[in-house]
Amino acid sequence: ALTPCGQPGYGAAMRRRKLPAGVQTLRKIREDDCYYVDKTAYIHQLVTGCSHCFLSRPRRFGKSLLVDTIKELFEGNEPLFRGLAIHDRWDWTVRHPVLRFSFAGGSFKGLDDAQEDFLDQLTGLEHKAGVKTRFSSPARRLAGLIGALHEQTGQRGMLLFLQNREFRPYWFETGTPAFLPDTLLERRVDPASLNDLTVGDADLAAFDIRHAKTEALLFQTGYLTILGEERSAAGYLYRLGYPNREVRSALNLALLTAMVPDFSATVGV
Repeated sequence: ALTPCGQPGYGAAMRRRKLPAGVQTLRKIREDDCYYVDKTAYIHQLVTGCSHCFLSRPRRFGKSLLVDTIKELFEGNEPLFRGLAIHDRWDWTVRHPVLRFSFAGGSFKGLDDAQEDFLDQLTGLEHKAGVKTRFSSPARRLAGLIGALHEQTGQRGMLLFLQNREFRPYWFETGTPAFLPDTLLERRVDPASLNDLTVGDADLAAFDIRHAKTEALLFQTGYLTILGEERSAAGYLYRLGYPNREVRSALNLALLTAMVPDFSATVGV
């Protein structure tokens, strides 16, 4: 239904609101008190029902606004969603860093133009995150940025401890990818064997979940960290291991919960 931002519809008695013509961001629509068609119930189905999505709607059908709304959702900007369908169905205590790349404003005559635009956007995101990269290839730079943002999420888990002054698995609670325990079980990975591993830099840049090495998946999701590095004729070699006991315990708990769905409730975690 068509409703004003943050307000239920009151028919003829409802005062006129602005029409968001050409507006592509949820924040502007909500803060400017515009009409908004609440699609957040469908967004909830989208983000909880699949891991990879391809949106093929034609031009001017609201794809940019949809992506922006999903960004605001994962960043945990709760005030923008008050009065909308998803508000009471979302955990606002969890926030995720979001990397958004847009090619809507570019004029591309070839692949080189698109790659240059992507690198410019990547540089801007690195600068915003305060990340200085040592990689040259786009794939490795992106992997490094994702890793840095994940570490910052880990630092936020520490801030929660300082705020609440209570020991809890904050890092684990602030986000664990659901696919990871299932993938590890499918590959029959022994968590005890994951400490003190050696991998090459090419392995850590892998993004295809289906073919990436287990060590790369655990590094990119924050369960393994770099304990040391050395240079070889083939490039850099990295020694990986658990960053601390909390992370080791969190991975074991995730695997046990995947094997026994009611395990956490049984032991009172």
